[in-house]
Amino acid sequence: MNNFNLFKITLTIAVIATISSCNETESETVVVEKTVVESVDSSAIRNEDPKKAEMENDILGLASKSEKEEKEIKELHKEVKDLKTENDDLKTRNNHQADVINVLAKENNPAISDDELNVRALVQNLNEAWGHIIGADDISELTNLFLPSYAVSMTAIGMDDKADVRMMMPEEFEKYANSIRKLSNTSLLVGNVNFIYFQGREGVYSIVYSAVLRIYKDDVATEDKSIVSTVTVKKVDGQWKIGKYSWVSLGDEVH
Repeated sequence: MNNFNLFKITLTIAVIATISSCNETESETVVVEKTVVESVDSSAIRNEDPKKAEMENDILGLASKSEKEEKEIKELHKEVKDLKTENDDLKTRNNHQADVINVLAKENNPAISDDELNVRALVQNLNEAWGHIIGADDISELTNLFLPSYAVSMTAIGMDDKADVRMMMPEEFEKYANSIRKLSNTSLLVGNVNFIYFQGREGVYSIVYSAVLRIYKDDVATEDKSIVSTVTVKKVDGQWKIGKYSWVSLGDEVH
């Protein structure tokens, strides 16, 4: 559908009026202006100025190109994020396999116990719960891994070297977790897990591991955090649950 501009075409109409007086007759010309509105295709006007038309086409073309490039950039960011996630998962599996091989290679060293394997699996569930928390309906995937009574300690050092130190009981931790859950356009991924130490007895164990926490904003990596975490667990009714959870994180530049 064409757009139209309105042109005013002024017509001058001469009207001859005869004015009579008592003793003489005069002729006087009265000028009346009348405006006639006519529709004209605006494209015809633009075509009268080729340079202007060319500039308009260039602007429209650049806008279209910009939108296309922005979409391609977003897709590339998503691909990079997926590749980093896959790489971190592979590192986690490789770390675990190398650990098992080292244990088996040592003389008079018992193989990794079923209890330790189960606790390692619990840690992986914990890390995955952090990855799923943003945008979730609630934090139950995370809190279901804990005993009814538990404690959490956190020391987070940012790239500005400022530290956030907290000791949290269930109510405070759930408030903290919910604040993360409500973040927008953000995602967390924990990977490259490497188990360092495992010790305990009679259904109570502590496990220490390192990992990398990647923080994304609109699929663009904004910060990597190196983490060392200690998790103490207890077996209750045949299930391993977390009683004490602590971590220290150090913010690093995105690699």
